[in-house]
Amino acid sequence: MKRHYHYNKNRAGFTTVELLVALMVCAIVLSGVASLAYALGSASRSTDEISEHQMALRCATVRISELVKHSVMAFAAPDSEIALWTGDDNNDGLINGSELVYVLTTGETLKLLDFPGQNLSVTIDDIKIGAGKTALINNTDERYMTILPECSNVQFTLTDSTFVSILFDLTENGITNSYQICARLRCSAQHLLNSAGQLDGGGDDD
Repeated sequence: MKRHYHYNKNRAGFTTVELLVALMVCAIVLSGVASLAYALGSASRSTDEISEHQMALRCATVRISELVKHSVMAFAAPDSEIALWTGDDNNDGLINGSELVYVLTTGETLKLLDFPGQNLSVTIDDIKIGAGKTALINNTDERYMTILPECSNVQFTLTDSTFVSILFDLTENGITNSYQICARLRCSAQHLLNSAGQLDGGGDDD
């Protein structure tokens, strides 16, 4: 027996136009998903960048504030730097290299400079004119420590030889914000200075 197959002209199916429309809809949906994923990724990166900057800022604030508070003298040095005498550790009445810390900037970073184990002494006048720092660098292995990277427009101010202020800008997520770190010496060794403004030697800063 022969089987007869009949072709139904009215059978449902997708036309070329319908397929094109479906493809366009899929493309629009996929494009939207990709845009959303990119936006979420950018927001996440921006949040991470801001968090990193804020963490570095908090660490720098604590580091500098504690350093200033526990120092006994502060001096304005050349290149707008601040020199801090942390105390007469060996009780010789002199400012030795190991007792001196500089707060300085390289233009885009905030750094500390110290001279571990250095017994070479410098005078206050030498610190103020920069000769003390040069002598210490030439006679010892200096140590630089970056405490705040990627900052700009750094300005140091020393008021009444006891109050230190540091102004600077940080760029976060394309926006530049200004910040300030302030700290004051808790105690001062100004009483160790003679009439010429120099240390007499053999004193005690307690």
